[in-house]
Amino acid sequence: MSRRDNAEKKRAKSADPIYKNFLISMSVNHILKHGKKSLAYQIIYRALKQIEQKNQIEQKKQMEQKKQMEQKKQIQQKKQMEQKKQMEQKKQMEQKKQIQQKKQIEQKKQIQQKKQIQQKKQMEQKKQIEQKKQIEQKKQMEQKKQMEQKKKTNPLSVLRKAIGQITPTLAVKARRGRGRGSTHQVPIEIKSTQGKVLAIRWLLAASRKRPGPNMAFKLSSEVMDAAKGKGNAIRKKEENHKMAEANRVLAHSR
Repeated sequence: MSRRDNAEKKRAKSADPIYKNFLISMSVNHILKHGKKSLAYQIIYRALKQIEQKNQIEQKKQMEQKKQMEQKKQIQQKKQMEQKKQMEQKKQMEQKKQIQQKKQIEQKKQIQQKKQIQQKKQMEQKKQIEQKKQIEQKKQMEQKKQMEQKKKTNPLSVLRKAIGQITPTLAVKARRGRGRGSTHQVPIEIKSTQGKVLAIRWLLAASRKRPGPNMAFKLSSEVMDAAKGKGNAIRKKEENHKMAEANRVLAHSR
């Protein structure tokens, strides 16, 4: 008889009670110690809250910088508009003096000036229309940026991105050679579920080694670093891939 008949059936995956997410439940199962599941959930949820708070602080700083830049631009635009108005007023005064001195000659010039004024009005109207379009485009761009920033502040998306960055595609496994009982590190392709399990292990191991007041703070810091492509968990993945590439010659011995 085959041994598959006696194999235990796989347990159904269960999501966490708040976010209804399997990654969180997997993380809880790996961070769990001495059967204290409620403490593991508290650590994960605190870490997610701290991720959200840190992202909000970064967003506020960015928004303040943008406001300052916009205020500076508005001040510069106002100064330019005032200078233009002053120049136009001076020109109008000079034109009036010339009109008083040379009424007969200036009749022709007035006709030309009227035409020029009409052209200027048309140009100004076009400029105003273009400015309105630019303002609307800026508003749309700001709305898109706000939507993207909201996605970035979501702690679940940060956790998914971090685990995706850490998840390896290759692993190294020890195999015994044919002669003299020697062992070799053989590279093996792994599935996505196995890769996520390894990623969670590396993430938790790296967060435990970090300095910090509690595990929630360490885990949140490591998750944010991993999402940005930094941290010891990312280094662990890179070392794993380097070993696999170095032992690529032994891939046939699987």
